[in-house]
Amino acid sequence: YQRRVHGDWSLLEDCDTILVETGLVPPEKDGLTSIPATPTPRLSMPEGASDLEREQLCDRIRGCVFGNALGDAIGLATEFMTKAEALRHYPNGIDLTNLVRDKHRARWAPGDWTDDTDQLIVVLDSLVRNGGVDLPDIAKGLYLWRHHGFSELGDTVGMGVGATIEAVLRHPCFLTDPHFAADCVWQESGRHLAANGAVMRTAITGLFEFWDEEKVLQNTKDVALITHTDPRCVASCQIITLALSKLLQGCSVEVGGDPNFLITQLYQQIKSTTPNQSDLCTHMFAALPALHLDDKASMGYTYKALGAAMHCLRHHERGFKTNILEVAMEAGDADSNAAVAGALLGCLHGFSGLPPDWVSSLEHSQWLDAKVDNLLIAMGI
Repeated sequence: YQRRVHGDWSLLEDCDTILVETGLVPPEKDGLTSIPATPTPRLSMPEGASDLEREQLCDRIRGCVFGNALGDAIGLATEFMTKAEALRHYPNGIDLTNLVRDKHRARWAPGDWTDDTDQLIVVLDSLVRNGGVDLPDIAKGLYLWRHHGFSELGDTVGMGVGATIEAVLRHPCFLTDPHFAADCVWQESGRHLAANGAVMRTAITGLFEFWDEEKVLQNTKDVALITHTDPRCVASCQIITLALSKLLQGCSVEVGGDPNFLITQLYQQIKSTTPNQSDLCTHMFAALPALHLDDKASMGYTYKALGAAMHCLRHHERGFKTNILEVAMEAGDADSNAAVAGALLGCLHGFSGLPPDWVSSLEHSQWLDAKVDNLLIAMGI
């Protein structure tokens, strides 16, 4: 295999030229570089921000990021398959070492994650660098990643970008006004594009300043709108990050034996922001098979990823591995669905509750661990 080296090579020279001409990076830039190893604390977590002890809080934050990566890596096994194809290829289940080595999956090393987690890391790095959401910096980071990948991992280009994000990144105004660029692409689509390319990367905005739900919702909206304008995309992102915020504050998933307690809260808080509340409700409270995740015409719909995550949250007592494998075996856009679900479950169960065999098989786990360390420092935890 060749890890992360495929893509449109003709774009690379244009990328550097545009960035230099706009003054966003110096001419000697050699790819998307790492953030400092010891970042400066940017935030001061207020007293009483969480009912969790510091150790448990750190465990949940690390679990969220690693859960996203693990779900992404496992979901790659069945991405773009039908459920029947997934069952045929994996009659004994999936692990990070037995992925089918077809033309699509052979582009990644066994145990590697895809663009879903890559883009989350781009946002994470920007939050650490700036102490908050800096739209031009995130746009620059996404642009550099798309054309160079993470140079410290040996990347030469970012792989797996969806059609919506690719169109937005190519817009001439993206680097200076990403919200405008994204809106142009959405308008040109007839205002129909509601893909999952934002919800797969915005979990990180549910961690940063988790104690302030209004700030979480605003940060999430701002980051989602960089590439996805549709209100359904924003709503799905905000539901996920609001759930993460509440979990880090110490809120319970269920109360009085009601497994939908937290999910109902989330729906009530966000439903007014989306034009079709019944569609949102249907997806949030659906059983996993009812989502038809492998439907080729709609597999990338943002509410499908949201619905899969809510299903896993509702059945969290079954553990991380069981839930993620169930989502992956439904196939469709499985890496995105499992990444979003993995972020939620990872936050709930913590890094200590993740499957040790999966964690040990994950590519670049030490590199990712250092990213989380930087995030915790920046958050003042």
